[in-house]
Amino acid sequence: MFLTIQLDDDSPLVEVLDLTQLFDPFEARVLGRLHAGEELQDPQPWPKDELRFPSGEASPPAGCIRRGGSRLRIRRSAGRC
Repeated sequence: MFLTIQLDDDSPLVEVLDLTQLFDPFEARVLGRLHAGEELQDPQPWPKDELRFPSGEASPPAGCIRRGGSRLRIRRSAGRC
């Protein structure tokens, strides 16, 4: 899956190498490879909050699942739980 960096409309694509990291609410980063230029780039971690889908939609948020009353809610967190 390809996402873009939230810089501007001409942002390069980042290939997400592990989709489970993308949809895991406990992961704040995903392993991805920048697609810019002709050479294949080395994989590196990318913060989820800096990535978006090419359509402009934000990537799934990272956060901590906390039990509050009878419901589960996701709280945004800068670090790990």
